[in-house]
Amino acid sequence: MQEPDGNWIRGVSQFANPVSTVYSVKAAWGLAEMAVALNSPNFQAAAVRNAEFTLTKQESNGWFRDCCLDDSEYPLLHTIAYTMQGLIGIGTIANRTDLIEAAQRTAKALTVLMNDEGFIPGRINRDFTGAANWCCLTGTAQTSIVWSHLHRITGEPAFSRAAELANRYLMSRHDISSPDPCIRGALAGSWPVWAPYGKFRILNWATKFLADALLLQIKS
Repeated sequence: MQEPDGNWIRGVSQFANPVSTVYSVKAAWGLAEMAVALNSPNFQAAAVRNAEFTLTKQESNGWFRDCCLDDSEYPLLHTIAYTMQGLIGIGTIANRTDLIEAAQRTAKALTVLMNDEGFIPGRINRDFTGAANWCCLTGTAQTSIVWSHLHRITGEPAFSRAAELANRYLMSRHDISSPDPCIRGALAGSWPVWAPYGKFRILNWATKFLADALLLQIKS
């Protein structure tokens, strides 16, 4: 299913724009992990090809073209974070510092974009300014994960501080008091909950990313 340039445009989600799937590098990370488990150089080569394709879509300020489920001009923080996670994962496995540095470029830009409360806009403009007045809680949790990983790799305190601030923002919007067991302990897709990403929904993957982010902060 992989194109000669390393991209994937066939077999993608029916809910996604088939030409804006740069975030699929997160799935390529899984392919790289499988390469290690099965001792398969071909799998790792395919993962690296996709990561290299991803780099061709990155602007100098860290922004990625064609990196969104529905609007590639104003990509979601959620899909930008997927892209950073994939690049770091593949870069670590394949010993490709250029892939990790590309993710680091984006992650640094996000530390600047985040405000003092821990709010990160849910969509990002090409000039790396906010394109939304709402927060993608899912993407914030993923970005916290990225910052914690980069702190481990680089030792830069700024990444650790950014992860802690983002986690505090997430915890302040994490429901731990609802009498409804379907809601208590879960995290909404966005804040406010009526914002476009996961509108009025509790998302299991958002909650999973929050748990991962908090565990990484404890271990850092």
